[in-house]
Amino acid sequence: QGTCRRWGAGNEMRIALLLGILALATALPVRDVPAHSQTTSSGSHREGKDGVQKPRSGGGMNGATDWGNSAQAIGGGSSVVWKDVNIMQLTDVHSWLSGHQHEKGMGADYADVMSFYQHMKDMADAAGKDLWFFNSGDIVEGTGLSDASKTPGELIMPIISTMPFDAITSGNHELYHNETIGNLQAGFIGSWNGHYLTGNIRDSSTGEFLGSPYVVLTGTHGKRLLVLGFLYNMMEHCEAVTVTMVQEAVKEPWFKSAVGVEGNTSHAIVLLTHMDCKDPLVTVLRTAIRALQPHTPIVFLTGHTHIRAYSEPDSRCASMESGRYLDTVGLLQFDLPFEDTFPVAFNHTFITPNVETFMEITKTTKKTFDTVEAKAMKASITQVRAQTGIDRVLGCSDTTYIYNAPLTATNSLWTLFLNEVLPQQLFAPDTGRQVYVGHTGILRYSLFAGKVSVDDTYIVSPFKDKFMIATKIPGNVLAIALKKVAAAKHDPARSRSNEPLEFLPEWVSSMTADEIDVSLVYDVISVTFDADFTAEKLKEAGAKDVEMVPFRADDSDDRVIWERFVSSAWPCSKA
Repeated sequence: QGTCRRWGAGNEMRIALLLGILALATALPVRDVPAHSQTTSSGSHREGKDGVQKPRSGGGMNGATDWGNSAQAIGGGSSVVWKDVNIMQLTDVHSWLSGHQHEKGMGADYADVMSFYQHMKDMADAAGKDLWFFNSGDIVEGTGLSDASKTPGELIMPIISTMPFDAITSGNHELYHNETIGNLQAGFIGSWNGHYLTGNIRDSSTGEFLGSPYVVLTGTHGKRLLVLGFLYNMMEHCEAVTVTMVQEAVKEPWFKSAVGVEGNTSHAIVLLTHMDCKDPLVTVLRTAIRALQPHTPIVFLTGHTHIRAYSEPDSRCASMESGRYLDTVGLLQFDLPFEDTFPVAFNHTFITPNVETFMEITKTTKKTFDTVEAKAMKASITQVRAQTGIDRVLGCSDTTYIYNAPLTATNSLWTLFLNEVLPQQLFAPDTGRQVYVGHTGILRYSLFAGKVSVDDTYIVSPFKDKFMIATKIPGNVLAIALKKVAAAKHDPARSRSNEPLEFLPEWVSSMTADEIDVSLVYDVISVTFDADFTAEKLKEAGAKDVEMVPFRADDSDDRVIWERFVSSAWPCSKA
């Protein structure tokens, strides 16, 4: 039961090699991140004691994401070292199919990743090893490719369905709108032939799984994986679905049958889990699996927090999260141990997507790198960009504004939003008695110097949330409420992302409590997603009969006001 073992010719050599490795290991220093795991990084992106690399923004404080060239980590100029089980991961791409067009070193697009995988698969096949490709969710809401269409993702789902993933799961962003669920069910889920995995997401009208709870994969070279899909305990989803708490899902008969029966003949169990690498729910799932399969290697391919992270919850279990926005391709590899009681030596690598690195790893050239399927995908992405008009230039910026910079920084995107965009585009006329309250997760990425396109405004603010207003709030009440806003801590139920924003507060407001004149009355404005929180804080402060109602009858939303601001305030002739 548990791990399938291989014995045969050459086994004595393997034992001798293993004993040599074990002898060497006793002389190695103990590290918080296991010595057999590896990652490549540069600058301030070193993997810390918790095995986490936090994003430096879109880029970081200097406006550039740089997680290093990882070619050497998995072979570089020499051959890739293939293991018994080899896994590639993408997660939280959020429709960044065109890649990072403003950032050097991350020039690869979705089609380039397809070419990279196909070449890697050929290399693995030539070595007699299996390579699998997985996606841990959140394919929509992030760029104009998804959000310039009528409903998020409708134009890119056909493109994503051509990516050769062995299995894919849902993120939270697929579940915010009934219309998006409709698009998923109209053909996208079916295109995966049972490999769209949603073990705790069901169609609320039928009670059936939105996709499939699990799938068993048998590789070309004989390795067998049991693969399951789970979402964190999401509360703020649309009416079209229900999300079962993970703690309850593991008690369901299908889970016990899948793990208890299919797990008996699987070399490893892989979970596509849209949750943090070290989420307590990972422990819930691992504990439930270990009760049925004490020794089978377990791999968690996590997401949601938009970081590079890695941990090993036990000696035969690994958990890996591979960034966001197509800034990372994760690779996890391991050989199957000879005995059930032996630890698994996992190797993990985070690869920054650029074509030069991909070609170096796969020993291809500019003439041989692009595959036929990838060329077709590139053409489809280009067609959607033209169809949506997202490459139209709106204006020019002489500064790169960083989305997670401190509010005191001169290049803070949030300070620009609060001090210029809102007063000019939303508060007009600005009476000084309008106060905006919002969660810092609504601005998703940095705005780069140079030409600013329609797509850039979607990248900054993709959600298209309308504005809501509560009128005639007494100043003395508002001052108390703003103190509560400033003190509010992270609440996953009120955030569309768990990405750590270490330089920013959880919530911001366009005026502080000290700036409020307690003798006046104010209007308080929030986007629809944040309106309940704002009303709650106003009520806690003593406001009576608080009601958040639509602010404007026109098409103004938190993306449109960026487009209007750039067009009016930043003409290219003055940049």
